[in-house]
Amino acid sequence: MDCPLVSVGIPTYNRPEGLRRTLEAITSQSYKNLEIIISDNCTPGENGEKVQAILRDFAAIDSRIRYTIQEKDMGPGYNFQFVLYEAKGEYFMWASDDDYWEAEFIATCMSELLSETDIAGVFCNFVNINHFGHEVRFFTLPSFGVRNFKNIFNVVKEHEIFGKANPIYSLFRKKMLLAALQISPFDEMSFSDANIVVTLQCIGGIKIIPKYMFRKTLQGIVSLKNESDIKNYILRTPIITNLTLRHYVFKLIKTGIKCNTMLPIFTALFARCCIEVLNKFKRVFKV
Repeated sequence: MDCPLVSVGIPTYNRPEGLRRTLEAITSQSYKNLEIIISDNCTPGENGEKVQAILRDFAAIDSRIRYTIQEKDMGPGYNFQFVLYEAKGEYFMWASDDDYWEAEFIATCMSELLSETDIAGVFCNFVNINHFGHEVRFFTLPSFGVRNFKNIFNVVKEHEIFGKANPIYSLFRKKMLLAALQISPFDEMSFSDANIVVTLQCIGGIKIIPKYMFRKTLQGIVSLKNESDIKNYILRTPIITNLTLRHYVFKLIKTGIKCNTMLPIFTALFARCCIEVLNKFKRVFKV
């Protein structure tokens, strides 16, 4: 197999021990032709000192690592874009500072990208874990086929708690990822990642490998495990009334127009509104 350069971008903030685990996982990948780019978003205080010490230690023993300490907190959107624009490889992936990857993750994804030259990225099934490392939920994802009406519809319609934004951590062809960001740029509002995933689905597609090679750490209420608790959470959560969700909807509509995929996106949004009306009916009448 050819081994082109893969750039791994790690935006980090205030998670020294999570960063250490991420660097251990990435530097241990069986695919070796990597550049590892870390941007610390000005972590304050004692944790900032710990982050810098970890970066110095890893960089001293692995020449593939280079890092930047931002002079001030620039926000997560900036930090994500910074590591991408610093990347020199033809292929790129983001790595969060509190997740886990199997050692074959990059090699397996790269094999698929080299064999299917028209897809934008490759991801896998994944497991949600909590901060204790306990497994919470297993996710089996469909392939996000290019311009596939059914897949686009299902991704847009699905509630965010079911992890539809996680393919943002795919291994991508960098040129396709940059093209998607021209259509749907990062911002500091929520759901930018979900909208970028939809955009990539529209312009190139994301292949899903049927293996569990990625473990995503959950935070807060989304770490719910019990199915009835998840259902109750969805029933309580408005879909369109929240400001950030309205922002997400507007961005989706723009994406649909620019990618000529308005029909599946519009019908999915209509379906979500119908689901919300039904949920409100259930709350009011307790059925």
